[in-house]
Amino acid sequence: MKNIDKYKEDLKNLIVRGEMLYRSMQYECHPEAFKKRVKPVLNEKYDSFLKKLKPFKETYQS
Repeated sequence: MKNIDKYKEDLKNLIVRGEMLYRSMQYECHPEAFKKRVKPVLNEKYDSFLKKLKPFKETYQS
């Protein structure tokens, strides 16, 4: 694997982790608004999606 490919993969993983962290923060700060916006999009997958969210305070490194 070339260095550039490794960096691309690392960047992709960081973006995914950042998006999940952002969603976790949204859910913890505004759970009702989050549910109102996300549940219609995910439908029956909403509950399993919530299980994938890690607690923001445990995930975020200050």
